[in-house]
Amino acid sequence: LLAAMLPWAKLAEVYARRLGKAKWRPALSSRVAIGALIIKHKLRLPDEEVIPAIQENPYLQYFLGHSEAPIFSQ
Repeated sequence: LLAAMLPWAKLAEVYARRLGKAKWRPALSSRVAIGALIIKHKLRLPDEEVIPAIQENPYLQYFLGHSEAPIFSQ
């Protein structure tokens, strides 16, 4: 439900503005980067536990916009 309520396009716009006019392409999509921060804070996880939590949980992967293939493969 939360994924449907968030204004992903607006968040991506702010995220892109904050990156400035960097000449490189971000490694992650804005939804993955912002979503991982939301997951970190909502679940009160330390930094090093965020990616393993996402790897193990298809619901968190769906929240980040992925429907099939797992992300952050080892």
